[in-house]
Amino acid sequence: MARINGGGIYGAAFNEINIMSGSVLKNNRAVQGQGDDVYVANTQNTLQLDSVEISNKYAQTSIYVDTASLVLASGLIHDIKSRSSLQGGAVQCYNCKSVLIDNMRFTDLYSQRGGAVYFFENTNNKKDSDGIGKY
Repeated sequence: MARINGGGIYGAAFNEINIMSGSVLKNNRAVQGQGDDVYVANTQNTLQLDSVEISNKYAQTSIYVDTASLVLASGLIHDIKSRSSLQGGAVQCYNCKSVLIDNMRFTDLYSQRGGAVYFFENTNNKKDSDGIGKY
């Protein structure tokens, strides 16, 4: 249990975090913050979860990603059921640089917005050079 962010795993200003091959995250808690199982922020690099199972009946948001790239592959996120979850029961992604979700199963999730995944990008992060049709 963490007092603020990242009940299971916390990463900031990292090069790369890979959680792989049958890893299990279960019932971690970030008591007053974000990312009950995983919290990453403040990096231009990648969080990758491959063949990972996450379950957490107490989580408001299992994975919280801010200003990073996210890869979710061949895994299962289930039983994220806190009725106090406002956004993204499984994943909240703020200002994510890129997102790849491949062969994932999201089951038995709850949140007021985006039971599985919630994306948000603030206006300051949007660049005109990215092309007029992007936003």
